[in-house]
Amino acid sequence: MKKLLYPLAFALTAFLVLYSCSAEEEDTTPPPQVQQPTPEPEPQAPTQYTLTVTAGEGGTVSTEGGTYDEGTEVTITATPAEGFSFVRWSDGQTDQSINYTLNSNTSLTAVFEKLVYILKKNEILIDDPEYNIGTFAGMIYHTSISGSFMYSHNGNEYLFIPGMACAFLGPLSNEIINTECESASSEEDVEPKPGLHFKKTTEGWQLLKVYNEVKTWGIRNFKVKDNFIAMGDGNEIGPGPWKGDMWFGEILGDEILWKKVNTSEEQSWHHGTTMGDLNNDGLMDVGGAPGRYVPGDVNYNESDEVADCRTGDGTNGGPNFFLFMQNQDGSFINKDLIDYPMSENGCRFFNHQFSTIEFANIDNDLEDEIIVSNYINNIVVYDYNSVSNKFELVYKSLTPYPDPSGIYGSTSIKVADFNNDGVKDLSLAREHDTPQGISFSIWIGKGNGEFEPYSNSDPGFNLSWREFDIMDVDNDGDIDIVLRSNFGYYTKDKETTDDGYNNWEWGITGPNEAGVNPNSPWKGILLNELLWINDGSGRFSIYDEKPLYIEGIFPQQLKPYKVEDKFYLLGYRNFGYNEQNQLKTEFYDIELNL
Repeated sequence: MKKLLYPLAFALTAFLVLYSCSAEEEDTTPPPQVQQPTPEPEPQAPTQYTLTVTAGEGGTVSTEGGTYDEGTEVTITATPAEGFSFVRWSDGQTDQSINYTLNSNTSLTAVFEKLVYILKKNEILIDDPEYNIGTFAGMIYHTSISGSFMYSHNGNEYLFIPGMACAFLGPLSNEIINTECESASSEEDVEPKPGLHFKKTTEGWQLLKVYNEVKTWGIRNFKVKDNFIAMGDGNEIGPGPWKGDMWFGEILGDEILWKKVNTSEEQSWHHGTTMGDLNNDGLMDVGGAPGRYVPGDVNYNESDEVADCRTGDGTNGGPNFFLFMQNQDGSFINKDLIDYPMSENGCRFFNHQFSTIEFANIDNDLEDEIIVSNYINNIVVYDYNSVSNKFELVYKSLTPYPDPSGIYGSTSIKVADFNNDGVKDLSLAREHDTPQGISFSIWIGKGNGEFEPYSNSDPGFNLSWREFDIMDVDNDGDIDIVLRSNFGYYTKDKETTDDGYNNWEWGITGPNEAGVNPNSPWKGILLNELLWINDGSGRFSIYDEKPLYIEGIFPQQLKPYKVEDKFYLLGYRNFGYNEQNQLKTEFYDIELNL
């Protein structure tokens, strides 16, 4: 029995071993693993756009742009520079500051344009010791327009208003009326007045000094050259004969060192005034016209040598210009340096008055020539002869230009190259009491001291202009003409000018109420008719590219000047006296962009 059990145990053990090995070989189940989370997908990069912002001429922008995500809102501001205004953005938006939402690549440009004008105003108070007759008020108001002038020195701008006796005041707040000249028969009945000197500062125009040492009755003309000034007193108070002084000034910083050129015996009606170097000594000499009558050396009533010269003293005399020659010590002496021509009949070739005079080097020699014009608009030139040591006649116009129907008074001569041919030409201002008489003419130089009439312009009577200045107002290289006017630029309709001549009595009423009387019809000033633009050939026409209208200001005078390439008109007016007897004066500094 026992033997039977052993084989069974062996068989069972073998079976178990074999089964166990087979089970190990067939088990392919993977071992347990740790489950990992599924990764999130990478986020998509946002869409970006480029914004480019630029500024056109005349301004800046707050940002130049950059790269922004789609939908970003960007604030952009355009800022105009001085003298410019913002017009629009290149996409048509007109707000100066915009919020732009970026949805595409975008370029924006800020568009600017020049302002027609830049106006700077300031008010000053002037102490007037003669407030009871309104001395300074009258000078600023009206009739000093011919003799007041501007000049530049050491980068600064200045205005000088010479003393003016018997000047109209206009209606002042305290109703002062100037009566000192109502019964005046000559300058001896009226005291001359001091000059006023102003300077342009960062705060506006300010009074520098009252020149009590330079008293005048009424400066008619002046000339500024280099650092020197000459001005002549025309006086014109009472029926005449009129007598005034000639003044010479040297500019020294903010001061003008003035000296009287003439002696008391040489006082005269200085209708024309000039200066230049007549003898090539480097010193400024001063000239005055019409000068004074000098008797001739032959009395035609007692001699058969000459015809009746129709002179008051019965001689063959005539007017001699004042030629004040400067000495090395700075003093002046009047010299007879002109060989005045005589006619075949023994009389002076020119025995009538020449109302204006100019010194200028027109033939490129060493000395200035003497150019004069009379009251019928003839031109006469005297040139220096080194043999005779005299100035001799080298040119006289054959006929006046234009052919006058009456008397056309020449009031000033200016020399420049108006037709750009390299030869100096002449411009002549003329006065008369008819519209066609108030005009200016251009005479073209031939290069040999002779001239021929070329163009004539009649700006019209209602502009109330007296004299003109020459300068390149529009920077095109041509010399233009700017009329010096009072009230003639006032406008009631913004389109035409009206000095109110038919409605006011020579400055006593009317235009000066503008800006004071709320019922005044004037709305502002229109400046186009003051600017006469040269076409390059010496012919002139009114500036008409755009209206030069300025609303709500009413200067009583306007003076042109330039600083580098910028053109200005300086206006000023009085507003009467305050309780401290100070004259309230307002300045209007206008920069015009032409």
